[in-house]
Parts: sequence; C-alpha cells; structure tokens
Amino acid sequence: MDTIEAPSPPSVDPSPAAYSIPAEAHLLEQVIVHTPGPEMELVSPENREDLLFDDILFVGHARQEHLLMCSVFEKIVGRPDTVLQIKDLLLDAFEAEEAARHSFVEKLCRSLPEQNLGAVEDELKRFSPEDLQQFALTGQSELPIRAQPVPNLMFTRDLAAVVHDHIILSHAATVARTRESIIINVILHHHPRFAPHSDKVI
Repeated sequence: MDTIEAPSPPSVDPSPAAYSIPAEAHLLEQVIVHTPGPEMELVSPENREDLLFDDILFVGHARQEHLLMCSVFEKIVGRPDTVLQIKDLLLDAFEAEEAARHSFVEKLCRSLPEQNLGAVEDELKRFSPEDLQQFALTGQSELPIRAQPVPNLMFTRDLAAVVHDHIILSHAATVARTRESIIINVILHHHPRFAPHSDKVI
C-alpha cells in the first residue's frame, strides 16, 4: 500500500459553523475525525486493559487506513474543509483563547482528582498551545506528573451527536475516556467556528 501523507490543515471558511442534521439519511457535508497518532503508540501490553483495548494496534497501518478513509470523504464531498481533525481544532481553540486553555486544565483537574493533576494546575495553565495540545492527547510533558494517553479519541462517534440544530455531548462512563469529553467540550465552546453556537450545546 502506498504511503498516505496527512493533509495540511485546510484553509477553511472562518464563518461560524451552524449545526443542522434534519434526518438520519442525508448528504455528508463535514465530518470531525481523529487520525491515530502518538497517543496510540503509548498503548502497551501493560496498560491496554486500563485504556479499554483488547489488543495492540499497528499504528502505522491504522493511520494509513484512517487517512485513506478521510481522502474518500474529501473526494466524495468535494470541499477542502470536509474533514476536520480534532487535534487541529483543539490547537486552534487553545491558540484563539487563553480561556480555552484554562478551561481545559480546570476541567481536567476537577474530573480526574485521583491523578493529582491539581498539583501542577498552574504549570499546565502556562503551557503553550502546542504543549497543552500534546499533553491533552498523550498525557506526556516535561512535568513530573504523567497522565494516560487518549487512544480511544479516534472513536469520535462516541463524543457527541447532532440532533437537528443542537449538539448533545456524551459523558464518559470510564476514567480512560474522561479527557475525550473535556476535549470536545472545549472545542465546541471555544473554537472560533463553534463558539458562536455554544448555546446549542447540551
């Protein structure tokens, strides 16, 4: 199989994105995805069960197959911004607003008290957008505290659902997926494309 390179973040229409799914069967216009990345490489035989994985994926193969799926979406829909990557949306939100970074860190510390992240809350708030994005996905940083990665982030169907003109956020039932809920919450409330419609988020 030929190597498929991840596309650069598309030049997208900066206007706010309204939610509208009037029926179960409708033409696809845009899709939010997460292509497996460094967080998936941190799944090991020792932590896979805690991370809800039955087996270890071959990350390179999984990434190629996912990028192929994304290219199919782009080809069929024919728009440069058909596929929106969560990692890009999260970085955009962190770069757009300091409040987005603070909200993420505060929600993270409050939701996962057993990980003792509150001990480094101030340090996390001072992270650059890039460093905080990396920590959000991998749990890795230069700080002495480590968090688990979020390999299940690729299952974006679990994060939220659009019903007519509202978006309903799910809430993770397991600690392993709690950070995913925080990530999508921050994107929908702070990213310039979605923040104007934050009143439609349930």
